[in-house]
Amino acid sequence: MAKPDIPRVLIDSSALLAVIKNEPESRRLDGLLRMIDEDEAMLVESVIVLGEVFKISESAGVSDSAERERKLEAIRSLIQSRKVLLQDVSLPIINKATEYRLSQKMRLPDAIHLATAVLNRCDWLVTLDRDFKHEYGIKIFRLEDIRNNSSKLPWESGTQYELFAPSDTNVIQLRK
Repeated sequence: MAKPDIPRVLIDSSALLAVIKNEPESRRLDGLLRMIDEDEAMLVESVIVLGEVFKISESAGVSDSAERERKLEAIRSLIQSRKVLLQDVSLPIINKATEYRLSQKMRLPDAIHLATAVLNRCDWLVTLDRDFKHEYGIKIFRLEDIRNNSSKLPWESGTQYELFAPSDTNVIQLRK
């Protein structure tokens, strides 16, 4: 199957929970969520995200609680929609996750998210966790990238993300 010309992205539970809780970092994910909603990016998720993102914090105030509940329901609906490539935890994913756990000392849920992203050829993985120490062949946007307001995130541009930026090396000059 050919890879679509739009970026594939996995947003792990920590980032989704930040959106639900309206944490300051989550505002920088608005453009990415818009891209997914407008089919300019494909969201790939592991089914375990539904087990990690299932309730709002009991510490939320009453007014906060209603807003968080609305966001939680919207995120869960998105994850279970046809827009999302929701992946089961298969044997190849578990094998790859085990490899990451052994080599990188990752927690199992993070290793499963990473294995799901890698095996589904994601371009980006967005996380607020610190377990993701390397790039693993995909671009990982970590908490420090998202908190750093001077860094430009690809989904914050005013134009659609281009997977292959124009370059002089892609042009063949024909002689007359």
